[in-house]
Amino acid sequence: MALAVALAFPTEFSLNLGGLRLSPYRIVLIACFFPAIAKLFAPRMGGRIATDWLFLGFAGWAVVSLAANHGVGTAIESGGILFVETFGSYLVGRTAIRGIEDYRALVMRLILVAAIVLAVSLPETLTGTRFVHQFAGSLFGGAPNIHVEPRYGLHRAFGPFDHPILAGVFGSTLVALAWSCRRRPTEALAGRVKRTLIAFGAGMTSLSSAAILAMALQGALFVWRRLTAAVEARWRILWAILLAFYTAVSMLSDRSGLQALMWYLCFDRQTASYRLLIWEHGAVNVGANKWFGLGQNDWVRPEWMSNSVDSFWLLTTMTYGLPATTFLALALIAAMRRAGNAVRGDDEGAQLRRGWIFAYIALAFCGFTVHYWNNVFTMIGLLLGAAGWMGNPDRAPVRATRA
Repeated sequence: MALAVALAFPTEFSLNLGGLRLSPYRIVLIACFFPAIAKLFAPRMGGRIATDWLFLGFAGWAVVSLAANHGVGTAIESGGILFVETFGSYLVGRTAIRGIEDYRALVMRLILVAAIVLAVSLPETLTGTRFVHQFAGSLFGGAPNIHVEPRYGLHRAFGPFDHPILAGVFGSTLVALAWSCRRRPTEALAGRVKRTLIAFGAGMTSLSSAAILAMALQGALFVWRRLTAAVEARWRILWAILLAFYTAVSMLSDRSGLQALMWYLCFDRQTASYRLLIWEHGAVNVGANKWFGLGQNDWVRPEWMSNSVDSFWLLTTMTYGLPATTFLALALIAAMRRAGNAVRGDDEGAQLRRGWIFAYIALAFCGFTVHYWNNVFTMIGLLLGAAGWMGNPDRAPVRATRA
């Protein structure tokens, strides 16, 4: 799939048409958008699902928010590319991935991209030289000049992404997918281990606490599933344990449960303190702009704070309003429930569904402490759409034209 490969190109590989930046993945999305819509409504797709409408609601409300805050012109220009980038990536995954075979091929393509990312990120971690961005900048100009403090004597790798956080999210998201995916049903364990280590390494070179947390959470879910395989209500028991833990943390701390978790899960206490301030002032902005958010307007905060918001869920709500976040959260829940309800036994289809669910639980959780943007958010939309087949009974896949 061309989109999976295009995600690994740095931002410098972009065409600028007026005020519109056309990166490789955006070019692919624009080319695929209308054919993907036609496929979605084709009879062979078997009808629409709840996630289709909910994710469409998220993307559509974001455009409405821009129109309410800045007028129709901004909604058409900025909102148009936003709509293509969000719902378009979902559409490509939804219409191109029709079954186990297609999904396996997508995961393998992403693991190949992760191997390339790891190959360029390891030297960057050791030397601090951003080889990919410097090369791209020498050809196209505009290499990013972002200073990121080293951690534990190592440099945080950007790879082909705009920030180490994005590199970490890319690699960490693939860990559960790699572990649950076999190149063929009879493949030995060594193949899965190798691919999982590639994804793990691509995430670790970012030295991002969010990436490490995401990978640890995915591993913990696999371990819990293995230890409680004979317990029918194991997931209800796990949710009860987590709820009790959250309640205890909230009661024993002078902060809310979410604030306390953010404090203890960050490597840097100064960073944790600053993120708590972001949430405190961000919540005030959300309360004052519940329906349509702030759009592209700056948010209200003390003068000494930067405009950066290190939380996907908070920034989405601040920018587009509570309805947009609600649509998105419900889309994720609907996709997880649909995939979870189709899990039967421990065959290949069940393993693929569990791996996808675990990856998206980690993404949803870590979205409270980091933001997802550009090519990584497009990957999230692509993989969300790629789960559309997971609610159907397993059967021989219908081959779809590769996007």
